[in-house]
Amino acid sequence: MDKQEKARIVSLHNVVGKHSPKLPYGCNTDDFMASRAVTAKQMPEVIKYRAEKEITVKGNNIPKPNNTFEEGNFPDYVMNEIRRQGFGEPTAIQAQGWPIALSGRDMVGIAQTGSGKTLAYILPAIVHINNQPRLARGDGPIVLVLAPTRELAQQIQQVASDFGKLSQVRNTCVFGGAPKVPQVFNHEWYISIFIK
Repeated sequence: MDKQEKARIVSLHNVVGKHSPKLPYGCNTDDFMASRAVTAKQMPEVIKYRAEKEITVKGNNIPKPNNTFEEGNFPDYVMNEIRRQGFGEPTAIQAQGWPIALSGRDMVGIAQTGSGKTLAYILPAIVHINNQPRLARGDGPIVLVLAPTRELAQQIQQVASDFGKLSQVRNTCVFGGAPKVPQVFNHEWYISIFIK
């Protein structure tokens, strides 16, 4: 890794000043480090927040939710887009989903339409992608998103584009009923997120 690549990684991943060696496109549990505010939360406070937001969790050692975007320790490129879009606070699925996904754990999230589910998994995916070595031609994708309809796939692509543009995370969306040549050509160019 040359100096320019190291500088890029440091600038993109200034999460808490902790930068670990990158795993080649694998699960990197160093994508996430809970903020002091989150780790200091007492369980009664966490239980109350989950009850108020109707969050149900199952499993062991589940990370505490992020009540605010700032508690997520997201890189600047994420926070800038969150502010630009005018979001006030994370939705329930985002508050609890982000720390789970970013800690490298499996998660099944169920929430109503319009509850922010797409951002609940796309944002951790983008942070994870930026913690990987840069893609070489022919590599990738790192993330695969499957959607049941063309319209939903296009909506997911828009969210991935909005939050991925500042860190140059590229995506492509393929679906039936559209010309194949642009879709095939598109995914040969360092595509990190493939939406189908």
